[in-house]
Amino acid sequence: MLEEVLQPGRIYLLDAGTPIPYPGRKGAIIQEVLGIEEARRILEKGFISAVESGEVAEILGRILGISVPVRFEKINLEPGDEAMIFIPNSKSSDVPGFFIRLRLLKASIGRDSQEGRSEHRMLATLN
Repeated sequence: MLEEVLQPGRIYLLDAGTPIPYPGRKGAIIQEVLGIEEARRILEKGFISAVESGEVAEILGRILGISVPVRFEKINLEPGDEAMIFIPNSKSSDVPGFFIRLRLLKASIGRDSQEGRSEHRMLATLN
């Protein structure tokens, strides 16, 4: 059953202002903080851009070193899909920001009660 839960789906690249619609069902979301290099390795394999601003797409393209197209189409995350969201740091930081990776799973997998880990599991009622 766990293999079915973790089957890969589509990967979306979003900017921080893009709403993330989920289908109306119960499930689990895995939230993970990624650095730029790790996000680049994932996105280089292919992604669907959900970045609506040309300026943001250009900035993300420079940060990631890959082409980020502008796309005005609405997305709907389905089980197995992922959303990669760029969160910029303050202008005084040497690091431009980081990514939040949300993975929508098909079934609840439990809670991880350890604090301070880069991967955080949470149960959610998706609506």
